[in-house]
Amino acid sequence: AIAHVRGGDELGNDWHEQGRLMNRKNSFSDFLSVANYLVSANFVKKGNIYASAESAGGTIVAVALNKEPELFKKVAMLVPFVDVVNTLMDETLNYTISDWDEFGNPKKDPAVYKYLMSYSPYDNIQPQDYPGIYVSAAIDDPAVGYWEVAKWVSKINKLRTNNEQLIFDIRNGGHIKGGRYERYHNFAKFIVFFLDEGKG
Repeated sequence: AIAHVRGGDELGNDWHEQGRLMNRKNSFSDFLSVANYLVSANFVKKGNIYASAESAGGTIVAVALNKEPELFKKVAMLVPFVDVVNTLMDETLNYTISDWDEFGNPKKDPAVYKYLMSYSPYDNIQPQDYPGIYVSAAIDDPAVGYWEVAKWVSKINKLRTNNEQLIFDIRNGGHIKGGRYERYHNFAKFIVFFLDEGKG
């Protein structure tokens, strides 16, 4: 199943606007609605959903993990944007100023800061069981710093109340660019993770 959540551009500009700025939470509720529909329609059992996303899509999956982790068996996130508030507060980073158009400027508007804090994946990790997680970061990524992902992984590992697989894959290179074979390789790694029944 492919979740075409509001905020994407698959259904035009209005669809994008409905998941932008102070409408951002629509993206997260749409994703969880799709997941819950798959369960209610008997396509999959609760707790047996596998989900994957990359970059800003990783924000959506990471929010879902904080809100309803019991839906998922395993997730894979490639270079996910998970430390939303801290990144958008640092305008020395390459993409922060341009990202304000999409997420809002927490330095300028207290309401934006409060809104971002209410969903930022890193800031909303809590003590609970989390599913198996494969997450990647790239050393020279100008869009999502590897340290951002590393902080998120460390906090998940510290607060989670179970011991499912948690794999942090740091690779060379940039964001989600690369040759065809490099992309195939990155895709293959998380598919292997999904198929592996190991624990710990």
